[in-house]
Amino acid sequence: MTQNPILTVLFTLRKRRVKCLLIGGQACIIYGAAEFSRDSDFVILNDPANLQRLRKALRDLEAERIYVPALAVKYLAKGIESSRMRRLQLRASVRERVRGKLALSS
Repeated sequence: MTQNPILTVLFTLRKRRVKCLLIGGQACIIYGAAEFSRDSDFVILNDPANLQRLRKALRDLEAERIYVPALAVKYLAKGIESSRMRRLQLRASVRERVRGKLALSS
């Protein structure tokens, strides 16, 4: 049986102890919404140690960066980083905050 791609991503992020919050369409699906989504959106704690854990998780998921610049504290504070996981047929986007309001703290 093939595991749900988003569950694979969530398991990997948890295994790597990435501090993050699932948002967007995938979060709605988990709560029971009848919606189709091929991407996963996360708000993450933007600190060097957490980004290192995220890099390891993305490597575990065989993700390739779609957009530049590289995943780094100074760049993530300004925008969104997206990666594509071909094996899972899923895209992941990470950001520091949602619409300038929600940001995770340690």
